[in-house]
Amino acid sequence: MKRAIAGLTLIEVLIASVMIFTVMTVVSEGYQASLLASRKATELDVVLAPLPLVLNKIQTDLRETTDKDLSELQGDGTILKVGYRYRARSEKFLSPVPGYDFATDQIRDYAPRYHLFLVTLTLEFGSTTRTFRYREVAWLPELE
Repeated sequence: MKRAIAGLTLIEVLIASVMIFTVMTVVSEGYQASLLASRKATELDVVLAPLPLVLNKIQTDLRETTDKDLSELQGDGTILKVGYRYRARSEKFLSPVPGYDFATDQIRDYAPRYHLFLVTLTLEFGSTTRTFRYREVAWLPELE
């Protein structure tokens, strides 16, 4: 008489177990990586959200300064729970292009009044820090 196979052999069980654990490990690592990427993206989004407000604040600070001998300006603060600090260093102080004065019928030269600043801005939220460098133009009121 033939005997029917009633179960699985030990080798078959071990191979199935290794395959299951391998699949679980790959899925788990993929899930952890996507969770970490999601957290970083969320933090970056929070850090960059107040950027237009911070840039506007820096522009206002630079343009409200009427010191023609200004070489550096610094500031810091918090907007929408994001800390920021900036340092603006004057690179150039130039005059406007000469213009034609219709009243006197002559070319008019202007005194220097335009500052070109190199701004270094740092935004911080939690463990995320972003640093930006850009140039900003600010001008003094007309000096006569």
